[in-house]
Amino acid sequence: MVITEAAVTNAMNLAFFMVNLSRRLVRDRQGSDPNASVRDLKAHYRGRSYAEEVIKLLPEKPEPGLLRRLMAAVTGLGRIHPRTGSLSALQRPLHDRLRQPSSHVRFAVTVASRADTTDRRR
Repeated sequence: MVITEAAVTNAMNLAFFMVNLSRRLVRDRQGSDPNASVRDLKAHYRGRSYAEEVIKLLPEKPEPGLLRRLMAAVTGLGRIHPRTGSLSALQRPLHDRLRQPSSHVRFAVTVASRADTTDRRR
């Protein structure tokens, strides 16, 4: 395997860029969430990507209030440090915030359960 000096330099610069970017994003987030860390940032963006993919499966886009609550709940699932301050209402479990799920939520649960039973049959 041939490793060139340019490849090592590029990898090193990419690593430094990623560290600097994550530090900047965490610093910006700490204004509203003082306990935020890099792991919380990773959990937020991973949860956001999962939520966006699930929302694409829905037959129609949910209303903005429900969408905002779902995103807040899903993006907070993998957090290391709990949210503080004005976001404390978002710390409650998802089922408490969505007492009467809409048809969108029921559809998503149905799709997920059908996919699960299909995987078991294989």
